[in-house]
Amino acid sequence: MTAYDGKYINYWFNITDYFRSVNSKSTRVFVDTTSPVLIVNSPINNSYGKKVPFNISVSEKVSLEYYDNMELNPKWKRLCSNCEEYGDSKKKTKYFKKGNHDLLIRAIDKAGNSDMEEISFMVSP
Repeated sequence: MTAYDGKYINYWFNITDYFRSVNSKSTRVFVDTTSPVLIVNSPINNSYGKKVPFNISVSEKVSLEYYDNMELNPKWKRLCSNCEEYGDSKKKTKYFKKGNHDLLIRAIDKAGNSDMEEISFMVSP
C-alpha cells in the first residue's frame, strides 16, 4: 500500500460461482501509511509545581494521549483528539501529584499510525 500513500483508491469484490458473477459496491478510501511526527517541547526533564506546562507539535491531525508509568494504576489519558498541536498557540497545563513522573506521550492518526516519546519530570511543592 506504500505506493498509494496519500492517495484515494477504489476497491470492490467480485464473487463468482458456476452460475453467475457478482460485483460488490465500489468503496473509496484514503490510504495513509505515514506515521505522524511527534515533538514534545515541554515538559522536559525538570522540576515543576503542580501545574505542568505542555507544548507538543505534531505533523498531522492526531489524538494525543499520555501514560504515567509512575502512577499506582497507570492508564492512557487523552490530552486532545483531532488536534495538530497542544499548548503551542494557547498555553496548556495539567495538574500532577508531587513526586517523579515518567510519561509516555503518544500521537495516533485516523489510520492508526503512531509516534511516541518518553519524558520524565518531577513535581515539587
